[in-house]
Amino acid sequence: MIPLDLWECINTTWHQLPSGGFGVARANGFLNWARERSALFGGIARGTMVRDDGWQFLSLGRCLEQADMTSRLVASASVSGGASQWPSVLRGCGGHDAFLRTYRGVHNDASAAEFLIRDARFPRSIMHGLDAASDCLAKLAVNDSVGSGRDLQARRQLGQLRSRLEYADMDDLVARLDEEMAAVQDVTASVTELVTRQYFAAEDQHSWVTEGTR
Repeated sequence: MIPLDLWECINTTWHQLPSGGFGVARANGFLNWARERSALFGGIARGTMVRDDGWQFLSLGRCLEQADMTSRLVASASVSGGASQWPSVLRGCGGHDAFLRTYRGVHNDASAAEFLIRDARFPRSIMHGLDAASDCLAKLAVNDSVGSGRDLQARRQLGQLRSRLEYADMDDLVARLDEEMAAVQDVTASVTELVTRQYFAAEDQHSWVTEGTR
């Protein structure tokens, strides 16, 4: 189902995983290693995988997780009292330099939130993840001849969330970050469940009856 090079990347990563506990100093090195291995996996996948259903499912999962994780980072930003947490959040998403280029170095809470939530040009933004996930679902639906309608329901939920984030007043959005980011997480979880039931849920287990012997 996946190219040999991609399998070797996964297998090598698995065998190189460190065992046992480690302190903060070692954790930093491990996280850098994990980031590099993840980037290697993504690069090999993009360069070797046929753009069939397998690629669409891989992309869909990545986009949903990306939107979910970015929403959690965004929700961690504090805009009341003390120093703003947005620079740290932007760096955590790998978007600090891209943000400074986009906003010409102007740094404020509303613009940072808008960049990470609504700027679909930045691949780690929530909007980019929602847009890409919707595209993946649309392509998968074309090849699903026995669809149950869950894919349409999933795309509808993504579309409603995209409209909610796109047309909300930015100041209100920042003021309700916890509530709005929780909504993002609820939708990504719901879409994941719908996709699982549509394409991957196992059939009911068969009750095997063994014939008695005499």
